[in-house]
Amino acid sequence: MCGIAGSVSWGGPDRPEYITRMLDRMVHRGPDASGLQVSEEAIFGHRRLSILDLTAAADQPMWDPSHRLLLSFNGEIYNYKDIRAVLEQSGVVFRTQSDTEVLLEAWKRWGLEALQRLVGMFAFAVWDNEEHVLFLARDRMGEKPLYYTAFGKDLSEGVLFASELTALLPHPAVKREVNFDAVVQYLSTNYVFGAHSILRGVHKLAPAHVMVFRKGQAPTIQCYWHLEDFVNHKKSWSSKEQAQAAFQELLQEAVRGQRQSDVPLGTFLSGGVDSSTITGALALGYPESPLSTFSIGFEEKSFDESAQSRAVAEHFRTGHFTDRANMMSLDSILQALRTPDEPFADSSILPMCLLSQFARTHVTVCLSGDGADELFGGYETYVADLLFRKISPILQRSWFVGLGKALKRLWPVSYSKVSFDYKLKQFIGGCALEGLPRAHMFWRGIFDPSQIRALLLDPEAASDRDLDAFCYVRPFAEQVASASDLDQAMYLDQKIWLPDDILTKVDRSAMAHSLEVRAPFLDHRMVEFAASLPDAWKVRGTKKKCFLKETQRGIVPDRSLDQKKQGFSAPVSLWLKGVLKDCAHDVTNSSKLLPWFRRETVRRFWEEHEAGSTDHGLRLFGVLCLGLWMERLQGE
Repeated sequence: MCGIAGSVSWGGPDRPEYITRMLDRMVHRGPDASGLQVSEEAIFGHRRLSILDLTAAADQPMWDPSHRLLLSFNGEIYNYKDIRAVLEQSGVVFRTQSDTEVLLEAWKRWGLEALQRLVGMFAFAVWDNEEHVLFLARDRMGEKPLYYTAFGKDLSEGVLFASELTALLPHPAVKREVNFDAVVQYLSTNYVFGAHSILRGVHKLAPAHVMVFRKGQAPTIQCYWHLEDFVNHKKSWSSKEQAQAAFQELLQEAVRGQRQSDVPLGTFLSGGVDSSTITGALALGYPESPLSTFSIGFEEKSFDESAQSRAVAEHFRTGHFTDRANMMSLDSILQALRTPDEPFADSSILPMCLLSQFARTHVTVCLSGDGADELFGGYETYVADLLFRKISPILQRSWFVGLGKALKRLWPVSYSKVSFDYKLKQFIGGCALEGLPRAHMFWRGIFDPSQIRALLLDPEAASDRDLDAFCYVRPFAEQVASASDLDQAMYLDQKIWLPDDILTKVDRSAMAHSLEVRAPFLDHRMVEFAASLPDAWKVRGTKKKCFLKETQRGIVPDRSLDQKKQGFSAPVSLWLKGVLKDCAHDVTNSSKLLPWFRRETVRRFWEEHEAGSTDHGLRLFGVLCLGLWMERLQGE
């Protein structure tokens, strides 16, 4: 796991000191080594967190022996030994034991076709010094980030790239102009999704895409893996038992690849089905290798899962470590909220930061259960999707509009963790919309278009088209329009929620503490397998993640399989009435930090929240995180 940065300028080389400054912004991503390679038109930089082959021979950026190809790579190739064996049979002689050199030689042998052979998480840049071509590539599910922007007037003149947005800021080619469209998108979800970034002119390479830059030409972008094919064209299973056996084989194959490490490795263990499944696969599959597991215990009892994680650790006989943390500390909260390189307001980033910091004191790599909810149907929203389809043909949308207003007026706000009143009001609000994809995104939404319109200071910017984040989602919905309701919902989550919220949180939180996190459920073969399953095997009525739980019955303790899903979040609504109140008031009412917003609208949100008439916790928290990011941007 590392940080990459670089530039290609067709009019001559960039200044190396600019790339060095960019690398200095990412020491946390790679504290073990730093490297810089300069050619006539390209400068590549790299910060290394040493995981495989700890010698200096595996440092990056790395040239191939002919000095034609230059690689800067962030991530892990889990099947690198299999690829290496194929290349050795064709006569390739390797100098290191690293997956970096395998990737470099694979690209030299197969070019773009090498992407089809890779199993792993990655973001990398390859410079062809003979053909004068730059390639940027990102893994299928978006586990590793990659930002880019034009070096010059447009991308045909050159390109600048880095693993993190803030790493681009020291370069004079980057303008610190906020992208208003991204602000609107952020307000809708509390994160920026897709190819957009919060800065104008800076973009993210989408998951499963490769970008090719040739001198004097506009860049080309192509998708090399199409998840929708597996959703739209289901595999025929002779029985559920056959599928369960196939799952167990895939799980062991994924874990086998991801346990490879030349540094200490462990797992995150909350005690839930996802992390327990990964821990069990490692503990039972490799009993000769001692396994360390990590969890966080909180003083706030409703968020404390340390007892159940300890019980699972005892079941699998792991070396278990639990840290006690106070999630209500203002310093801890603000430190976590300033971790992401873009505005980001998922409250679970706080416990994720604390867990990563603690685990890093013992290991350098941790496996996690991320992705299981999106693949196998673990969220309450999937139950809501199925219920929506049943009742929407019976009751008119106008009925739900009226009911929603009545609930808002009559039902008191509880502020508890994912409370019944919150879920009910969100569900009724979604039912008032047209179509399941819109309803599903509403259930994950923060500000709706009318609230954004009321918030924005410039009325000319408040057009319906600009304020409707669904315009960014619609292309994904159309790709699986003929699929079942549940498949559509899970597909949207895998294309938006998973890469731009969940995986962004994991990458930034873990790498802030120089910890590599791997997710066996996101092995693309596992993703393809999950997409092939009938949705009735995943969610039945109010029972979620049925298939996964059935495969683990008799392996994982029953308590972990049968307990209600808790989630990994924080009580932001209560924070805003307590520990965060003064800070949040100052930031959210600052016209300097947030020049786009009406002060009177912000004040109204605060008044309604504090009076208990409406829970605006996630909305005010989102505005706070945006303001904190703006404070950081203006302070540099």
